Amino acid sequence: MDIPAADHSKFRVIVYAAPDDPEELADVIAAVLKFHPTDALIRARDVPGPLIDELSREAAERLSGEISKIGVRAEAVPAADVPEFKNTVVVHHARCPETGLEVLGLNAEEEMLVPWGDIDLISVGQVPQETARHYVTGEMATISAARRTSPRPKDILLTPGPSAWFICKNPERELRIDHKRMNYEYLGKRKTFSATANFRLFFDDVIARARQAYLTPSTRDYLEHGSVSDYSFDSPEALKQDAILHILIRRRSFQSPPS
Repeated sequence: MDIPAADHSKFRVIVYAAPDDPEELADVIAAVLKFHPTDALIRARDVPGPLIDELSREAAERLSGEISKIGVRAEAVPAADVPEFKNTVVVHHARCPETGLEVLGLNAEEEMLVPWGDIDLISVGQVPQETARHYVTGEMATISAARRTSPRPKDILLTPGPSAWFICKNPERELRIDHKRMNYEYLGKRKTFSATANFRLFFDDVIARARQAYLTPSTRDYLEHGSVSDYSFDSPEALKQDAILHILIRRRSFQSPPS
């Protein structure tokens, strides 16, 4: 099957830092792209990272230039160079033998081994967990002819916890790991009753073996037992965008400067 060629006529703007004042960045986006102020502010609050809009090269370079004028580094890059994480594997069961990260599925056909040298980047952060629906139970103590109504279920926000992205090569793919959805049986006697503690043991094993992997700033803060606020994100999507930003930085740092 033929793979369609990437469209190099479209560009996106990468904003490498958060502005001191998002409204100032929003004003720039609105002025250059003729956006409504509300739409521009939504984009300004999503940085650092790639803006979602695909633009012509001229528009992207004009926008990145204007953003740079307010003291925030920005760059226009081909849209095809921005990772979209289309090959994501959600990991529920893994082991850490010396040969690589062994990801286990429900059957042998779903198993895969990622050599440690193929893990290119590791990003971990504390993120809000999904809500859990709680149903109130209890037996009725009386019998009545009146209409009975059951208490409505409540959505309870789960405690925030660590989540991780492993960006791999050969082939290019992404592994997503949530600390509460992992099977930690390989830990054996080291396994505890705490998913957070088990995740840390698992993560330490990965870091000890994937020595070539680039560690994002939040990952280093997590490993160094820094303040939780230093590696916390507002949402799982924000952690994903941070991983995209840093894999872009890593890959573009290896590119030769234009002649």
